[in-house]
Amino acid sequence: MRRAGELSGGREEQIQAETENEGMTGADLLSLYLEELKQIPALEAEEEAALLEKLRAGDARARKRLTEGYLGTALAEIQPFVGSMEAGELIGVANLALTAALCDEKILESTVLRDTIKQKVHTALEEAVRENRQSDTGEQTLADRMNALTELSSELAAELGREASPEELASRLDIPLDEVQRLLAMSMQALE
Repeated sequence: MRRAGELSGGREEQIQAETENEGMTGADLLSLYLEELKQIPALEAEEEAALLEKLRAGDARARKRLTEGYLGTALAEIQPFVGSMEAGELIGVANLALTAALCDEKILESTVLRDTIKQKVHTALEEAVRENRQSDTGEQTLADRMNALTELSSELAAELGREASPEELASRLDIPLDEVQRLLAMSMQALE
């Protein structure tokens, strides 16, 4: 029987590495990972109740088995997010959210633990996708500003017959002088 640590502690990276060479999509990767999870026995209600009692008493093995038992539940929440981020990243976020949920005393007292875990995992995935989009947007904004600066610099050089000053560039781009200076320094570093 495979253990959660084998799957969440590196198995998704191994699966992803194997599938990248085969041209599999994120959905394919997730399906393959979920197929691997079928080897982990499902949690029966009686086992779950007993494990929760043991966990509340401090039994680390109980937490591990609960984590294994809820992996499928947590990973099922990934499906709506496939394509928003790399599948391996989504799997990692889901695993981390599951682990955090099973360490939270308030969540463990919930009478609807499975639903609470689903909600926590879903919220973590939403946040991760939102942060990923913001990061992508920030990188694109920087690239757009660099491109605009480069184009304007060339235009002004042709128009003025000399290199434009940072002040002239800032004025024409309508951005602060310190940002123009930062962008110019970045472009110089890129050339080195």
